[in-house]
Amino acid sequence: MACLSYSEVITTRNSSECPQTPSALSWRLAQVSDHADLCRLIAAMALESENRQLDRQTLSAGVAAVFEQPGRGTYWVFCAGQLPVGCALITPEWSDWNNATYWWIQSLYIAPAHRGQGGFELLLVELEKAARTAHVPELRLYVEQYNQRAQQVYLRNGFEGQHYRCMTKALSH
Repeated sequence: MACLSYSEVITTRNSSECPQTPSALSWRLAQVSDHADLCRLIAAMALESENRQLDRQTLSAGVAAVFEQPGRGTYWVFCAGQLPVGCALITPEWSDWNNATYWWIQSLYIAPAHRGQGGFELLLVELEKAARTAHVPELRLYVEQYNQRAQQVYLRNGFEGQHYRCMTKALSH
């Protein structure tokens, strides 16, 4: 059976599944019109998690690139009513070992005032449904090693530490 891409699975969803009442907290697929909010939220995440100021032009182009080439990933926004207060980027990774696509949860951020209200759990429910439909064997994420609060949330929701260690090599351009 051919696996569906994340975009194919997600675009088949009925957008009315996410309630948009004034006080409701819900996740929905991001749209191009969410660009400015996504940039704002991702910049806040970088500042909070790594004390890093992102170059706004580069960030803006990076967010736009996901909408221009959906195979790169899919953004979600977490809303308090209609106001975006969080975001996540889901990106695919091909595994030749398993002949399957894994989904990575990246750029996950919820504004401090809206944490502790089950936001991650709501996202996880949506992603797990879509992943099962697309025959995705595993959701993955990485977390800053000193962010104990986030690690506890992930462990509580069934994520496990792995034997892999993330390593990077910066390349000059």
